[in-house]
Amino acid sequence: MSNSNKTNQVHIGFLEESPFGKIYLAVSPRGICRVSSESQSITQFAEEVEEIYPTMEIIFNNDLISELITKLDDYFSGRQHNIDFPLDLNSMTPFGKKVLIACSKVGYGETLSYGELALRAGSPRASRAVGTVMSKNPLPIVIPCHRVISASGKIGGYTGGLHKKRLLMTIEGITVD
Repeated sequence: MSNSNKTNQVHIGFLEESPFGKIYLAVSPRGICRVSSESQSITQFAEEVEEIYPTMEIIFNNDLISELITKLDDYFSGRQHNIDFPLDLNSMTPFGKKVLIACSKVGYGETLSYGELALRAGSPRASRAVGTVMSKNPLPIVIPCHRVISASGKIGGYTGGLHKKRLLMTIEGITVD
């Protein structure tokens, strides 16, 4: 049964075409809360979101998140450099939130090391912990963890696979070994 109280709803939908195929999106009343190109279907994605927000009603409707879909499409086509949209990071620890907020401020085409991101997040000795947070980023692309590289200048890791990280970096004109 549909609930008209939008403060208790998470809206899900997807960007149909991207360099990675479908990208599934979830938006809570606070902001975007999940991005996935790994989910096999909208049903699987809805189940993943429901695990994080068990008390919320999950509503599938691309029209309700059309602004976010447009921003992502514009990013992939080079018309927009950053995806400016409210963030919901409530599923993260306080440290994770600090790291992701710091990462969200890394500019288009810019890279920095895990150690530099740790410094920006106020925890200069936590570069390994920053790497762990990056591997659990619930908002890849929106929070540009693909812009974080190893201190040696190498590409580092990426949860979605290095081919995706390289592609995102190529879109932004970033070259690394």
